[in-house]
Amino acid sequence: MLALCFILGFAVFPGLAQSASTGQLRGTVRDPQGAVVAGATVTLIEQATGSKREVTTGGNGDYVFTLLPPGKYRLEVRSSGFKTSVTENITVNITGVTTNDVSLEIGEAASEVINVSGEAPLIQADSAAHGRVVDERNIRQLPLPTRNFQQLLALSAGTAANIFNTSEVGRGDTAINVNGQRTTSNSIIINGIDANSIGTNSFANLAVPATDTLQEFIVQTSQYDASAGRNAGGIVAAITKSGTNEFHGNAYFFLRDQALNANNFFLKRGGIPRQANNRKQYGGTIGGPIVKNRLFFFGSYQGTRETNGTSTNNSIAPFNPAPDLTDDRSLAAIRAIALSRAPGFAPFINSAAFANSPQVRLLQARYPNGEFLIPSGNGRTTGVQVAESTFREEQFNTNGDWQINDNNRVSGKFFFANNTVKQGLFRQFGGGNALQLPGYPVDAITNNRVTTASWTSIITPTLINEFRFGYNRLITQGKPTEPFRAADFGINSPSSARFPGLPGFVFSNMFSVGPATTSDSFNTTEGWTFNNTLSLTAGAHSMKFGGEVRPYRQRVFFNVGARGLLQFTGGFANAAGLGAFAALGIPPGSVNRAPQFLPTLPFTEFLITGVNPGLSSVANGLTSPFLSVISPGGAKRDFRANDFTFFFQDDWKVNDRLTLNLGVRYDYFGPFYEVDGLMATFDEAVARSVVGVGPNGVSNLAGTFAGFFVPSNNRVGLPGITRDSRRGFTDPDWNNFAPRIGLAFKPLPTDRFVVRGGYGVYYDRFNARTVINSSFSFPVFPLVPFFPAVAGGGLSNPFAPIPTAQGPIDTGNPSFFPGTSCTGAPGPNRGLPFCLGGRQVAVQGIYPGRYLRTPYVQQYSLGFQWEFIKDTQLEVSYVGSQTRKLQRFKNVNQPFAPGGTVSPFGTILSQITQPSLNSFSVTVQESSAVASYNSLQATVTRRLSKGLQALVSYTWAHAIDEYSGQLSSLGTSDVSPDFGDQATFRGNRATADFDRRQRLVVSFVYDLPKFYGGDNFALKALANNWQLSGVSIVQTGLPFTITSSTGLSDGARASYAPVGQGNGRLSGDVRRRLDRYFDTSRFIASTGVGNFGTVGRNTLRGPAQCNTDFSVVKFLVFRERYRAEFRTEFFNIFNQTNFANPGNVVGTPNFGRILEATTGPRIVQFAFKFAF
Repeated sequence: MLALCFILGFAVFPGLAQSASTGQLRGTVRDPQGAVVAGATVTLIEQATGSKREVTTGGNGDYVFTLLPPGKYRLEVRSSGFKTSVTENITVNITGVTTNDVSLEIGEAASEVINVSGEAPLIQADSAAHGRVVDERNIRQLPLPTRNFQQLLALSAGTAANIFNTSEVGRGDTAINVNGQRTTSNSIIINGIDANSIGTNSFANLAVPATDTLQEFIVQTSQYDASAGRNAGGIVAAITKSGTNEFHGNAYFFLRDQALNANNFFLKRGGIPRQANNRKQYGGTIGGPIVKNRLFFFGSYQGTRETNGTSTNNSIAPFNPAPDLTDDRSLAAIRAIALSRAPGFAPFINSAAFANSPQVRLLQARYPNGEFLIPSGNGRTTGVQVAESTFREEQFNTNGDWQINDNNRVSGKFFFANNTVKQGLFRQFGGGNALQLPGYPVDAITNNRVTTASWTSIITPTLINEFRFGYNRLITQGKPTEPFRAADFGINSPSSARFPGLPGFVFSNMFSVGPATTSDSFNTTEGWTFNNTLSLTAGAHSMKFGGEVRPYRQRVFFNVGARGLLQFTGGFANAAGLGAFAALGIPPGSVNRAPQFLPTLPFTEFLITGVNPGLSSVANGLTSPFLSVISPGGAKRDFRANDFTFFFQDDWKVNDRLTLNLGVRYDYFGPFYEVDGLMATFDEAVARSVVGVGPNGVSNLAGTFAGFFVPSNNRVGLPGITRDSRRGFTDPDWNNFAPRIGLAFKPLPTDRFVVRGGYGVYYDRFNARTVINSSFSFPVFPLVPFFPAVAGGGLSNPFAPIPTAQGPIDTGNPSFFPGTSCTGAPGPNRGLPFCLGGRQVAVQGIYPGRYLRTPYVQQYSLGFQWEFIKDTQLEVSYVGSQTRKLQRFKNVNQPFAPGGTVSPFGTILSQITQPSLNSFSVTVQESSAVASYNSLQATVTRRLSKGLQALVSYTWAHAIDEYSGQLSSLGTSDVSPDFGDQATFRGNRATADFDRRQRLVVSFVYDLPKFYGGDNFALKALANNWQLSGVSIVQTGLPFTITSSTGLSDGARASYAPVGQGNGRLSGDVRRRLDRYFDTSRFIASTGVGNFGTVGRNTLRGPAQCNTDFSVVKFLVFRERYRAEFRTEFFNIFNQTNFANPGNVVGTPNFGRILEATTGPRIVQFAFKFAF
């Protein structure tokens, strides 16, 4: 039967897939003696709309209704010789199977009716899937900091996430790990349609319908059937409300004000007063019949206005200032600082050139509010500044449903949202400059459109078809602010005509100021969905056949690097080693060697920038090797991909005690391609076979571009660059077959205990981030790095010449590789790091591998559900997985400097000691990482009874991997190279970055009993109709790795000090360890060639987290139909500070120190709702 139906599904229904927005109702009809009743007429009526379906029980007495819209139903059963049985208020949930068995009584069907309760057992006796439905009551009544339903996703066992930060500005997008998978391995479906972003595969910036428009949603965590897929983590399926036969609606207003809030822990610690956190959100819904029982409508609107100075991502900026820089910015004061730091440069510092230099002008510059562009230290080594952010959103939702007749139903739904976040600190896409300072806000604009159309057709009572079409569009745009002009500071730029503002400045491990390199952008992501599901009931088999086609398009525009970036590293690398400091005029006894000044060497470098590089010959190395990067900007790209899926699912009820879920799914994920071939890749094996490797592993610099490829459709072709035979580089992975099997078995003679287990294979659709990065890499994009001071320049002329027009690098044109000739140069000691054919070449980028394969997960589980008391269920399960072909990023040109020496104070050796392949920095994506996950998951579910609805979820889990794939709070995929030796990745298998060993979540909604039963209206209104609700989370902290900052072996972990014991873990109150969270003396930098450290990956763990949100609600009910609701909500009611992980890089100013909180302080919010 399984094989036959699988073939039939492909042959007859070639197209299209699962409805992730419907449920199923099934049951068995019996007589008073327990014998099955065949031929009974079963009628199902949707209570809200009056739509009907009718089936006849089979020879085993079973009935099944499939592809049902979630909601409340009335079930009527008629059979000759029996009374008519009527069951009201049967709940059908999204993607769920509701079981409702019926026991008939002897009597006349035409004249006698028996009404029974619609409450089915809580256990899931027909499915092995793990998931949790969040119904309208929970969505509406649980306290949500920004009223974003995503904040409820992590209530389920098996999920892991940061506690939501109540201080964040905007919608509050979240990121969750589901059963050991990455945050980019989840899929979100709205009204049955793919609503994901192919660009990132994260929840950031996706459509977020207002909570009052949602009917319910489900988080499926594991063992979901073959109709669901695309990703290997969680499946989040949400549906919005539809109109009914009665008019319903509401209006609401939510308000928060900073006067009621607590202050951020670190702002208070730094003497900074409580900042703005003011928010207003208002809106309403309306729905009802146009034609009763036939045509319905629903609509909603929501507006949000917010001013926020407490966001840890977008408003609060911790930084490390130069302690000797004060508010006295006179020329004399600046000269005194420079002379104390670099007395050997006194002639330059005392000259007129220094007095008129860009650095002096920059130090004296102020914003209109009086703040200095470069902040003062005033004796401090740490500081914090605040930048206010704002948020504005408009959204509306329109839905229409037409019950054409009893057998055909058509629906259309449209969601629209536009929002703008004026980010005081730019953090769009989880990116932005490190340790960024206020002054350069960015308007981050997000527009969402999600359109859905569906047609459900009842062909026969046992054969139902559902077709869906969807269109999802996401637009993100960044508009930077430019308060200063570069020309006013004497800084020249080849792109000043189009971008007259200042470039960005990065002082390594101190702070950054100016525009972020990726802040100027306009991106459009589009996805089309065509899917079809055919449901067939045949005896004990309930089958689904279908498939889905998903074309994707992502158009990208970036002025990446167009304004330029200047990076001061504070490094002085030369053959003389540490003694060269004295030769450079910075003697060992100067203030630079004092502990408080060592981390601020980038500031010293900034002060003396512009000195004639002749001193470099004295030191036999580099004097002030600050790095600049610039591009012509204006890059436009157009990426495409096409996916399709087929599936077959058979839920086979073997007998009353055993149900098998049998299925198979096929996923085809098409390779990404750019329509004009403007992307690139790199093949390490090809490069090494052509270039060769000389003594000590160093390339012979053969003067070729071996290993670099452009696609077959590259429009121009590039001299020396190989054209690949494919437009998408990677061959499609054609063998993505995913078998799935589950069972639900009732071993005891009761309907309230079931054993469930299963096994399944799940494939994971990777995102487009790497191919987008490759399109801004060599050789298709001229991002030009330059060492100005070494090439004879300085801050006045910090950039290399760039092409006049954006386009692919012409590898045969020397003008793309500016700078002095490097003929006969012994090494990379000129303006650009490498030589090719007598010209200086900047070769760098992030590239997709040529042999990528689809990641896949084998999931397995075994557990039980037990309704141990009425309306309360205990579920305990083991859930595990093995993941293969995970994508990781490899630095194929890891820095390596045989015979070299390095300053331990931070250098640029990672930029000038590339060993081979003629490249500056090459990172390649490959599918070679593995992971595993094992967990014990326990859940107690209390269905609404006696006023109480509750969920308690506990997870003990251990996630192990070699590369965790994402580091940002928004869950966007990271493209940083892996740790350690890139040739072997030894020692990388360890606890995953996102591992939370234990996690407990408690949520509840409780209607308090009525306290007054008299007739006094005032007393009745005051004493009755109160409600309490809350969410509490307790979880272990995240692990972290101690890394080394020497630059000699890029990506190295630290080493243990020769003295001392243990791994550095300390105990005690975290507040007493903020400046030394762990034993910093246990760790030293990993020096020496090829030394990647002795400290393991993720050996330490950050602070645990705890938070409680709580609400008190008062209802006033008028004439049963009208209800007023007054809410007071307390987010982080106990004002618990949850601390971030400490600084983890040996030798940096913040090593071992905690400078940020991951959650906000207590926030109070008031709300009023009126509903009818």
